[in-house]
Amino acid sequence: PKNASSGDMIMFTDEEEELIELANLYCVPNPATDYVLVYYGTHVENALLELYNTTGNKVYQNKVSGIEYPMNVSTFTPGVYIVSLTTAEKIITGKLIVK
Repeated sequence: PKNASSGDMIMFTDEEEELIELANLYCVPNPATDYVLVYYGTHVENALLELYNTTGNKVYQNKVSGIEYPMNVSTFTPGVYIVSLTTAEKIITGKLIVK
């Protein structure tokens, strides 16, 4: 919002609030050993969830719906992964550490 001073209350439309909520992707627990819950903060339909290793190779992909996705990472090689969620509106990313 333009022209907001430090004391002003900022109001967002429902659509703006959804985009703000969808700006973050969380993995819990992080680091993970067996299972991780990938949480996107808002409801998505048929979004594409992908994991990439540090060399840029895609190691996992699945279509997801809802606000979160439980994932078994017990067979993944320990290391750092980039988690990417692609919706019709945007792509959000996060980092996951597998031990």
